[in-house]
Amino acid sequence: MIEFSLAQEDRDLILKHAQQLDAPLRAKLAFGVVQKGRLAFRFSPELFDALLDQIEFLEAEANPRKTRRQFSRIYDRLVKRLPADAVPLPQASSEPPPGSPAAELRQAIAELMATHEFESIDELNAKLGELVDEMNQHSQPDFDGLSPEQVIRLLQPDWDMPGSAIRLNQTLTLDQLETADFLVNARTFLAMLVEQGGTKVTANGNLNRKFVRAIGEHLRLRVFPRDRFSYPRQVWKESDIQGLEMLRYLLQFAGLVRKYKGLFQCTKRGKSLCGGEMAGELYALLFRTFFDELNLASLDRLEECPGVQATIGYSLLMLQRHARDWIALESLAEKLFLPAVAAEIPLRPYGDLSEQSLIARTRIVRPLSGFGLLEQRFHESGPPPYGMPEAVRITPLFDAFLSFDI
Repeated sequence: MIEFSLAQEDRDLILKHAQQLDAPLRAKLAFGVVQKGRLAFRFSPELFDALLDQIEFLEAEANPRKTRRQFSRIYDRLVKRLPADAVPLPQASSEPPPGSPAAELRQAIAELMATHEFESIDELNAKLGELVDEMNQHSQPDFDGLSPEQVIRLLQPDWDMPGSAIRLNQTLTLDQLETADFLVNARTFLAMLVEQGGTKVTANGNLNRKFVRAIGEHLRLRVFPRDRFSYPRQVWKESDIQGLEMLRYLLQFAGLVRKYKGLFQCTKRGKSLCGGEMAGELYALLFRTFFDELNLASLDRLEECPGVQATIGYSLLMLQRHARDWIALESLAEKLFLPAVAAEIPLRPYGDLSEQSLIARTRIVRPLSGFGLLEQRFHESGPPPYGMPEAVRITPLFDAFLSFDI
């Protein structure tokens, strides 16, 4: 795989001008992982070579001259990502699988060229553009019946923008959100910081023992029994309470908690969202921050697979479609990911489950359960970490909070 990054404006420029992009390449470009203000990608050598060919074509054909210079700069930067011994691949070596969207597009282009005569390159390009637009609007079995255009809309991250394919309801009340552990624990954390006027940061940059012990008595913990805190122990570290460190990071990334003069303090924004009347706005902010800014791969020790996080919008729609009633984890995992994302996940088993199922559980099912959006049914061995969920389904809160318009 070849790893590279693009500025978002460069990625958008390519998508805007490259009307002849194959659907898989267009979809792959649509979900880069945000890293340090840029979009990070992992392409196969064949796909990367196809991208370079497209940018080289755009460099030669684009107008005005300023746009050509932009494509030239992008090309020069990307070509440096090729391995030193890389040899350009001939087009025939990357034939798409029969029946795939790319194969159908190629066949349609071949038929167009065989049955029509064109008076100019501009006329040809216009017809090809119309053909690509038409193909992008056709439903595809590999996308659960969605068209490439609909998939791209789902992958756009601006959930709060007008016309977004996914909208978050920020008007939910505290009563409606009573099952959302993340919200309950966040409000507990913020309230305690406000009450204490902040709490000291340890030398390692963590929460101090006194605060950990105090907040541990009030957090909603579904993993550890409450009597854990009665065990004889002189030191309580932040890492001793599962999820506490992650909660603290979530609040910091959301701009609700900051480190200042050796203290963890609640920010002005954090204080403004503490009240019960602001529960819906706080909940939506925590949700966006969790899936946009936290690295979901840090929740487990499995493969990085950045596409899982980048395509979370698609996964959310698949949950709405297929998890309205109880569905087995293995069956659900087969539906949650786009084909390009599923291809990133190694085909190796862990006990009775595939790595795909484990990633689905740790990066999607568990977090959404913490937000009160999914319900898990467990085997007789009990809840995690002692057992795996037998089946999952969405809760009424899922439909109340998330809406889709594709």
